[in-house]
Amino acid sequence: AKPVLTQKQRMELRECFDLIDADGSGSLSVDEIQSAFKHMGVKLVPSLLQKVIADLDQDGSGQIEYQEFVKLMTGTLEAAMLAEQAGLTGTPTVP
Repeated sequence: AKPVLTQKQRMELRECFDLIDADGSGSLSVDEIQSAFKHMGVKLVPSLLQKVIADLDQDGSGQIEYQEFVKLMTGTLEAAMLAEQAGLTGTPTVP
């Protein structure tokens, strides 16, 4: 079953999105996403970042809107829940 986000989780996702959305445009650009990963100490090869964005970008805008971001994060939460139920530990990775 898909996880249902609590009000607190929804608020935290919005805060996270707003932090990454440096220009306040309401969508995340390649540069903003790359900057967020870099800030977390993760270096992404530009071609991989482009693929991730293409996979998430449902409307073809070349950017990630909030609802697309929520889908990504909900999928990550679902993977974590399934791993926990299976008795696995560690941090889920996004394919």
